Amino acid sequence: MDLGRGTGVTVRTTPQVARPADAWAFITGTWNRLREQSEPGGPTVPELGGFNPGLSAAVANARRQQAKGMPSGDTQPFDDAPVPLSMRPMPIIPGATGKTGAVRNLLERYVRQVGDLTGVVSCCVFEIDTGRPVAHAGSTPVASDLGQRGMDLLAAMTIGGRQLGFGHAVPEAAITLASHHLLLRPVPNNPGLALHAVLDKASANLTLARLQVLRMDNLFDEADKPDKG
Repeated sequence: MDLGRGTGVTVRTTPQVARPADAWAFITGTWNRLREQSEPGGPTVPELGGFNPGLSAAVANARRQQAKGMPSGDTQPFDDAPVPLSMRPMPIIPGATGKTGAVRNLLERYVRQVGDLTGVVSCCVFEIDTGRPVAHAGSTPVASDLGQRGMDLLAAMTIGGRQLGFGHAVPEAAITLASHHLLLRPVPNNPGLALHAVLDKASANLTLARLQVLRMDNLFDEADKPDKG
């Protein structure tokens, strides 16, 4: 699950199995779903050969014999020879090659609206894994500082949450310092990105600001709706 977080890749885990046949059932089930989802005219996903428990046991015995220096015999665990898979490019991972113009414009609009809230002195959308700023509004702290410190804070809270057994989701935080408030939260519908906003404690209402930022999630919901007509 950790490997898939922030990449846009869906990761699912199966129950622990005790028999090879059970493991094979999970593998073939997932493989068949991939075959059903393949695009017409695109790369062909071949069928997998059936699992033969008797043959698998023979292979295991052959390997034991090999360890003793004896001839092994047939070591092919499938009924048929493996079918070569056609190759296709890896999917684009968000954040790996930069954001598209439309997404970047939306993120810049998002930080401008956050920056216009009462008491906000600086805000930034940044990459959670690297701290690299993607969009910024306000004065100081500058974008690079907000991104790096936001990454550090989220990493510390994520580790703490895991150690306490509270799961692996990206944390959301409202922090009060001596003269400022900090808001940290993941950006909706943009895995791997988070918002870091700094508010002046003397002029900002932290609870109200947080609610106003939550309402801005609608920006990303509207962007995901298909165009009509």
